[in-house]
Amino acid sequence: MTNSQTAASGLRMAIAQQPMQWTTAEDVERIIAALAAASDQGARVGVFPELSLTGFHHGIREQSAPDLVDSALARVQDACHAHVIACALAAPTHFDDGAILNSYLLLGAPGEVLD
Repeated sequence: MTNSQTAASGLRMAIAQQPMQWTTAEDVERIIAALAAASDQGARVGVFPELSLTGFHHGIREQSAPDLVDSALARVQDACHAHVIACALAAPTHFDDGAILNSYLLLGAPGEVLD
């Protein structure tokens, strides 16, 4: 998409490639800061890479525990709502049968997870 097409459609996106941190909490802080900065610069959507919520490192099993992921995702949802910006990011998704998948999630500007 060219700049003129983006301007004509009124959709401005911010694509982030941030340094991975060693904890989910640190990654979330960077995501929240990036969403705030993107929103301040007129972006309507922030896009983050694979496993941006937890990082991908030797501590991923501990950092992708369901309670940590749920808490982190709630903080990002709150940030989307506060800054009126949608967000696409990847996070572990836990299922009742014990399966864990790397899922790409889309959060609306009000913070809800979109289907």
